[in-house]
Order: sequence, then C-alpha cells, then structure tokens
Amino acid sequence: PDMPSPDFEYPYNEEVFGLLQGAGMFYEEGGEVPEDKLILIEKNEDFADYLSHKYRNANVFAEDASNAKKLLQAQGICEVRHIVCSLPLLIMQQEQQLSILDVIFKLLHPQGCVSIVTYFVRCPISKKVLDQYNKSSELFGFTIKNIPPAYVYQIKSSH
Repeated sequence: PDMPSPDFEYPYNEEVFGLLQGAGMFYEEGGEVPEDKLILIEKNEDFADYLSHKYRNANVFAEDASNAKKLLQAQGICEVRHIVCSLPLLIMQQEQQLSILDVIFKLLHPQGCVSIVTYFVRCPISKKVLDQYNKSSELFGFTIKNIPPAYVYQIKSSH
C-alpha cells in the first residue's frame, strides 16, 4: 500500500513543520502541502542543501532539531498544526529524545498532530512519555516502497 496522506484537512494558510532524516518521501507521497508552507529542518548540511533545491519554495534549515522552537519563532510561528518527524527517536539517547519531543509538543497546536515516520513496527514514543503530554498514538499507515518498509504513527491529544 502507498503512504496515506495525513488524516486531517489541510488548512492551506498554515505551515507544516518537518524534522527530517530523509523524510522527503512523505511529502512526495502526500502531495497535498504547498511547498511554500513547508518548514524543514535537517541537521545534515548536504541533505538540507538537496532539500532546498528539491523544494525550492520551502523554508529549509540546516540545524539541529533542538533549535526548532527558536527557528520557528524567528519566522513568526509559535505553533503548528502538523509536524512530520522522521528522526531516529528509538536509537537516540533518552535525554536527547525527550528534549526533541518537548520541543515538538510545545510547538504543536492543541488540535494538531505529529506524524512519526519510523522503520519499526511499534511507535517510537513510549506510552509513558505520551501520557506525560496527554497524547496518544495510532498506526496510520505504511509503505513498502522503502527498504526497510516505513510506518507512520499519528500522535494526537488524548480526549
């Protein structure tokens, strides 16, 4: 099956924020987000350069994900409704993972969602951490176009 587009109606006047590690495929598959609404952060300068050429109208930053809040605030953005994250959360040291998740959840609009792209069958964010932020996760989809296959989990506020 193909990667599904995000499970929300895209508000065309709002930005989509991407914390990347090779998640360009997600945008190509979804195809609904105008490039000028993409804000992409990729730590690797070469890949960030590639992304800025591929998505010419997107805002691409060669920065660490932990600087995301400052970067967005400098753009006049205090919160976003959709964040795509393909960072390798499961293999990060816990302190680094929690620091990045704290930034993500502080930037996320209360009715927003985080799409986590991972190569593992389970969600890379533990239930304990999700509970701390009053969030829940569900498997949204997967694609076999990647080797290994990529899974997408959506993180939303628990009700």
